[in-house]
Amino acid sequence: MILKINTIDYTTQISVNGFRYEENITSKVDILNMRYIKTASKTYVPAVGDEVELYDEGVQVFGGEIIQVSCSVVADLPAYDIQVKDWVHTLDRRLVADSYQAQDLAQTVKDILASYAPDISEGTIDTTGIVIEDIVFNYARPSDAIRTIAEYAGFDWWITPAKELYFMARGANGAPFDVTTTNVKDLTLMKNDKQLKNVIYVMGGDYVGASITDTLSKGDGTRVRFPIPYVYDSAPVVKVNAVTQTVGVEGLHTTGYDCYWNRNEKIISFATAPADPYEIEITGDPLLPLLVKMTAPDLTKGVYEFKIVDRSIKTKDAVRRRARAELDAYASTIAEAQFTTDTAGLRAGQRITVTNDVLGVTAEKYVIQQIIATRHHTGTLKYTVRLANTKAFEIIEFMRMLLEMGDKTVGGLGDSTALLDTIMTLSEQVIANEVYSFNRDRHTVAEQVTLGEDIKMRTNYVNTWVWGLYEPTSIDDIKRTPLWSKGAVWA
Repeated sequence: MILKINTIDYTTQISVNGFRYEENITSKVDILNMRYIKTASKTYVPAVGDEVELYDEGVQVFGGEIIQVSCSVVADLPAYDIQVKDWVHTLDRRLVADSYQAQDLAQTVKDILASYAPDISEGTIDTTGIVIEDIVFNYARPSDAIRTIAEYAGFDWWITPAKELYFMARGANGAPFDVTTTNVKDLTLMKNDKQLKNVIYVMGGDYVGASITDTLSKGDGTRVRFPIPYVYDSAPVVKVNAVTQTVGVEGLHTTGYDCYWNRNEKIISFATAPADPYEIEITGDPLLPLLVKMTAPDLTKGVYEFKIVDRSIKTKDAVRRRARAELDAYASTIAEAQFTTDTAGLRAGQRITVTNDVLGVTAEKYVIQQIIATRHHTGTLKYTVRLANTKAFEIIEFMRMLLEMGDKTVGGLGDSTALLDTIMTLSEQVIANEVYSFNRDRHTVAEQVTLGEDIKMRTNYVNTWVWGLYEPTSIDDIKRTPLWSKGAVWA
């Protein structure tokens, strides 16, 4: 083992006790904890931000930066407990506030790296072949944004000790060796069916269906309000006696239209009652509920049904993917395993095959979920390796994803029309003759505002205070209403 801090070898100065390296499944943060006792002959003082490299058998197994240093007194000497996080900590220095349209998800990963994580370089980033309509990230950490994309595509991602990000199909990252009866002697296995669910119902939100034409009740010369069959995505086309009517929005428009559409109450109200027996026809794009039932091919253990309600899902493809992911995760027996080894080279997220004649296991597929390395007094590393089969791995990732939902919106998995709220610094953003898009509140559509050539700002002037409500007529109008709670006083 060799440990370097800021490229200098400190291997012999790091205590054996307290040394623990924890490498977690692919995109999760890896952590290294160690203790350094400073004597009179040592000059190094640990500092947050110092870069750490760990090598074993000539291969770099960890890279990151110190994020926490605690100091105490041990035998009259300063002892430093140091915590180091891998480069995911560096990846997440900035937040992703952006949207991406109609491009391969792998290209979106590249764009996020280029725009928000310039310190992380591209490793192997495989094309997914999946193009999604919209992906919107509302101030999400880059790691969460990339994890969302990976979950949707069925990919894995990780950052190497050399600060390179890899984005590859699951199963493409194989372990350098498999577990056999001869090379692993302390294998432990665990299996359970507590999570078994093999019939999944996924209830999503509403999606925009194909245009539908319906005939309402006929006019009678008196009735002005008519129920309509659907909530429409936008204002419908209304015809009375085959004549197209002008359609306003009830509550927004009060005059000037033949009829008014109430989206929430599913009502059309006419300014003048349609004559008897005029036929009323309505055409629009309905919002239809998404519901998918998916059954596992193997029901030999009986039927175990499970329901998921996720109103953020907005497309048929997304709800099918969600159902499939759930079924893959819950429909089979979970298997987990653990063993120890002195051989370096295994990485969390790798696929590994387990065979053990004593336990009757033949070529079972697992995912390395976690590796914990401790240091022998001889200076070598001992690895405790924890495995999970694909089903357990999917459940673990899915539960983590549920806890972290909310900072991102994926078109097809959420409201693709959501607008990002961006707070802009005046000195950075206000330029004459440029056009900017903004939203006055969270539910309005984007509007265009053109800034004129002459931008005036009045500074260092004395107001003329006036009594009562008053609205300035121009920038040169210095009359103002005093605010007693903000420092205004009686003369």
